[in-house]
Amino acid sequence: MSNSRNIEILTKCLGIDEKAHEIYKKFSALARSRELADFWARMSNEEQTHCKYWKKLIALAKKDLLPGPADHGHDLGEEMEEMGDRINQLVLKSEKEMDDTAMMLIASRLEFYLMHPAILHFINFLESFPEQDSPITNYRNHIDNFLKVLGKFGRDNPELELLAEVLYRLWKDNAKMELMSNTDDLTGILNRRGLFEAFHPLIYLARRKMQGIGVMVIDVDDFKMINDQYGHKAGDDALVWLAGLLKTNLRNSDLLGRYGGDEFFVFLSDVDLNYLFSVALKLRKLVEMESKSRKPFTISIGVTGGILGADIDGGLQAMIRKADENLYKAKKAGKNCVIIDAEILE
Repeated sequence: MSNSRNIEILTKCLGIDEKAHEIYKKFSALARSRELADFWARMSNEEQTHCKYWKKLIALAKKDLLPGPADHGHDLGEEMEEMGDRINQLVLKSEKEMDDTAMMLIASRLEFYLMHPAILHFINFLESFPEQDSPITNYRNHIDNFLKVLGKFGRDNPELELLAEVLYRLWKDNAKMELMSNTDDLTGILNRRGLFEAFHPLIYLARRKMQGIGVMVIDVDDFKMINDQYGHKAGDDALVWLAGLLKTNLRNSDLLGRYGGDEFFVFLSDVDLNYLFSVALKLRKLVEMESKSRKPFTISIGVTGGILGADIDGGLQAMIRKADENLYKAKKAGKNCVIIDAEILE
């Protein structure tokens, strides 16, 4: 159900940006100054880039490689139904001769539609794919540049000036909302939701390439004792420090998130058992040694890895359960240790 909904929403996003490309191209020809003509030409070219993003996302959705549209799926679908009619009206308006103010107002409506947090959710998703430019950076630069020009030309027009201020606040608030929904407030790394959304496409890629993946569940030993002995502030400081140490000592391609409480989760792709064990052992030793200069503590790590079978999502869940079981075994074995195993999971 979420797959067909994704395709529907993304197809509408593509349609909006295709029409925006056409409209801005017309504005470039109609502009009364070289500065604005160049500006609209850049906006038109950038919309073509956005269309490539939507097409890539649609292709992923058709392969069921996208998470659902955050918490906005139903509302967003209805909103975009209404957008379609309004966009068509804007297209008709753009075909008439108009001044710079009218062009700015039409563009404001177009850009406003794609400031929705759920839209940012999809654009952010592409960031997890290597070997390409940064979609979210390009998208943000596009909006920022538009708002800058809107504000500049609105200095002598109270209507445009107010519109620029409102859109700027909306854009920043929505971007912050999307970031917060996927980020752990305390440590600044991914939260559970952000983590699972980030590695969703990676597990399918690993399956297609028949590459091994690895899962680590990391738990602070006797964390309650840290809180009881030194206070909750010390416990929070320990988690922040640990998150930083883990992030520094993992590959850029590895995904780190706070699983909940004092548990952390690491997802690794294109790995074998020897590599998984060596990384887990290195992390355990680093925490034991480097925390001595602070309030010392240790960690236990449950690890598993292997090649996912035909049931990709089911296999991953089984792998996570196995890592949890291995973490429990590490605790039972006396803590401050690593337990690992692996298998092909169907």
